[in-house]
Amino acid sequence: MDRTPKILVFANEPMLTVDIMSELEARAFEVEPMRPGKHDGSRPLNRIDVAVLDTNGADEPSLNFVSDLLHSDIPLVMIGASDDMSQLGVNAHYLPKPVDYNLLSDLLATLTGQANSTPDRRSDDRLETVMTG
Repeated sequence: MDRTPKILVFANEPMLTVDIMSELEARAFEVEPMRPGKHDGSRPLNRIDVAVLDTNGADEPSLNFVSDLLHSDIPLVMIGASDDMSQLGVNAHYLPKPVDYNLLSDLLATLTGQANSTPDRRSDDRLETVMTG
């Protein structure tokens, strides 16, 4: 990938959106926030590398948008969702709340092909556990 990875952030909690945006932008990701209810289908999802979603308390139109994302080829990271969703056929990566931004950044770097070859300060096993659910 020759460009900065673009991450779609969709969170029902405005402060969580701001926190995720700030943390990811500080780590050299391009972030596109999307507020619940503001997705009209006109945004080209093919320019998104990964979607980070927190759907707790989302309304029906928001859940419909998330459903569309689930059926796309875009890798998904679900924040605060249970990995039990994988039993429902939801193919995503799961991170608990509160968000560990170092772990999220590592996961996004891996999913976008931006992971560097230098060893991380944490065990690679921890990242693999999150990725596989």
